Parts: sequence; structure tokens; C-alpha cells
Amino acid sequence: MTREIKFRAWNKELQEFHFVELTDYMSGKGIMDDWVDSENSIWEQFTGLKDSKGQEIYEGDLVRTTAGHVRQVVYGKSLRSDGVIIIGFFEIQDGNPDHLYSIHDDDVVVGNIHEPLPESPADWVKRHEADK
Repeated sequence: MTREIKFRAWNKELQEFHFVELTDYMSGKGIMDDWVDSENSIWEQFTGLKDSKGQEIYEGDLVRTTAGHVRQVVYGKSLRSDGVIIIGFFEIQDGNPDHLYSIHDDDVVVGNIHEPLPESPADWVKRHEADK
């Protein structure tokens, strides 16, 4: 099974997202970047996962875990004990690069790193306890 490859770009000046998918061109696949002012954008990849409510999860999203913690989705890179570097996976992080956790089906996207949460993560968790 292959994962759908798509991206979103947060434009720092326009303060908005633009969503793009791979397209066929020149005998291959790639991104047609025709968005005005794309050089002022931060590109984030779709993880291939959806949260418990069916929302797509992207790099830079903030998710509420089943334990009630709000963590950021990051592109993972890990060094195994045998010295092999593993890259190319998505994890959630609590702000410490050494603390990585798996994304689970019952996590919920609550926001992203570019737009402020309407309330503190702790208040959001309290208000949404009934959604579990």
C-alpha cells in the first residue's frame, strides 16, 4: 500500500495555508508550485495518517494524545544502538528533541505551530475531556 504524497505550505506573510498534491508532468511526478509568494512559505508533508475524527495529520500539527498531552508532529530521524540512522518517519515531540512518541489513531489534531491555540493546551484538554 502506498501513502498519498501531498504537502501544505504556511505562508508567513499571508498567514495562511496552501495545500498541494503531486501532479504528473514531464514524464514524472512532482509539485507544481504556482502559489504567489511561495518563497516565504514553510513546507510541511502529510504523514499519511488521520486523527480519531478523520482529519489529516501534517508535520507541524499539534495533537492531543490519549494521555491528554499536546505535542507537535515532527519528521523523525533516529540513531539505533548499532549506529544505523533511521529517517523518514513521523513522530510527536514534547519540545525536547530526545523525546519522541508514536502517533496513534486516537490522537486528535488541536491546531498547528503557526496559528495560536485559542486557549492554553491544558484548558483545551479539560474542555474536550468528553470527546475521548
